[in-house]
Amino acid sequence: MPWLGCETAAQAAFTRVPAALLNLMETEQSPLDQTRIIEAGLSACARMHFCIAQILKYSPPPDPTGRPFALVSHWEVAEAIEALCHAQATAFGCLFDDGRRPAWEKPVKKDYRLRRVAMVGEKCGDLDIPNLRNKGIRNALAHFDERLLDLLIDSPGAQTVEHLSWSHRAAVPEQFVLIGVYFYDIDKLYMFNEVLSLRGLQSELEQVFGAFGYQVGAPNPEPPLAYTRQ
Repeated sequence: MPWLGCETAAQAAFTRVPAALLNLMETEQSPLDQTRIIEAGLSACARMHFCIAQILKYSPPPDPTGRPFALVSHWEVAEAIEALCHAQATAFGCLFDDGRRPAWEKPVKKDYRLRRVAMVGEKCGDLDIPNLRNKGIRNALAHFDERLLDLLIDSPGAQTVEHLSWSHRAAVPEQFVLIGVYFYDIDKLYMFNEVLSLRGLQSELEQVFGAFGYQVGAPNPEPPLAYTRQ
């Protein structure tokens, strides 16, 4: 059985999908071989799995003697959060996007996209994967400038927190705008108003890997301490 794993946050060690394993494109339903697009989606899934491990390994330990709020400020966390969001958007587009796109999408391209997603759906069966199917992250990244412009117009004095992780949601006031921010206590990653559960996403990724006949590589070693108590 092939393995999926990552050497660094920027590179996934990915084995090409065996034709006998996929066997998705050799049907009369899809005369165009879209295997490369599926491979790109699965590579993005491998990057997501690695990024989640990078973020979760910095989970602050309980501190019964001090205040409960801890800011995790290690540079790996910021990079992993940003890379995770981009990989989720890529995987969604390659594997799961069966919704509407702008009117300029040509009918033939829409037809191939829907066929590809349907074939992936056949492979994944009835998997419950709401985080992987979340289109909001992709939209937030694709329209990032528009989200910021809306923020400047509608709430010119709003404060933002960007690409950080915190031990507790209560550490950040509700009125702050969260852009790539993860809270360990509630297991939620916020990108503007879009939300992902990292542990939920991790489980979904492993289900998809299993559906395609892959196992996931071992996690990385323990990290150095990188917490700031508030």
